Formats: sequence, structure tokens, C-alpha cells
Amino acid sequence: METLALVKPTAQEQILSKIENMKRSNLTAVWLEKLSFLKTRFRRYFLDLTLAYFSLSEKQVLQLSDREIDVLFTLVSERARRRLTYLKVLWVMIPFYSWVTYDLLTVRFIRSLSKVKKILGDKFNAVSLIRTKAY
Repeated sequence: METLALVKPTAQEQILSKIENMKRSNLTAVWLEKLSFLKTRFRRYFLDLTLAYFSLSEKQVLQLSDREIDVLFTLVSERARRRLTYLKVLWVMIPFYSWVTYDLLTVRFIRSLSKVKKILGDKFNAVSLIRTKAY
């Protein structure tokens, strides 16, 4: 595209440049909406597993310190990964079993965790995701 201004870019060039920057950093509206949805699911599944594994409600989890939540996240994710490993072995041995158990809370938690980690990369912080209440 040919520039018409000598010093300052035109409005068209500015908006095209801004769109390119947004595409490069994956911050398009679709990605932000998808990320918000995944964060909400991750938080919900974590709190549900915390209730199932340790009988802690959402209020009790949020009363914990950041360090304690981080340790709790590690415990829940390790236990969920271990259970998922057992499920995968059963899925290989008994294919019909995979149809029945594919939508278990453990499977959904690990799937949402891996998707959020993939999108956020180094910026992933489990404590801040658990503390924020998104709708």
C-alpha cells in the first residue's frame, strides 16, 4: 500500500497495523472470548474436583492463601492426571468404556487445563485463574 503522509501514517494504515499486531499476538476477539470461556471452565472443574477430593467448598478454597492454593492445585492436578492415566489404560483395554467415561470431571479438567496452558503459555498462573470470578 502506498503511504500518503510523509511523517504520520494515515488512519487506514494505523488500523491495518493494529489488526496485524492483534493477529500476531492472538488477541483477536474470538480468541479472547474462547480464552474467557476456557478460564471459567477450568476454574469450575478445579473447584468441583477440590470438593470431590478434599470436601472443600468454593468459599473455603478462596479463604486459603495464594501459596496454599498453589499447593492445592498441584495436588488436584497430580491426582487427576493419575486417574486419567488409569482411564486411558482402560480405554485401550475396553473400547466401550471410553464412550462411558469420556465426559468425566477428571477428563474435562485435564482437557481444559491443557488448553488454557497452551493458550497462555508462560503467563499461566493457576492461583490468579482460581481467584478471579468470571461469568
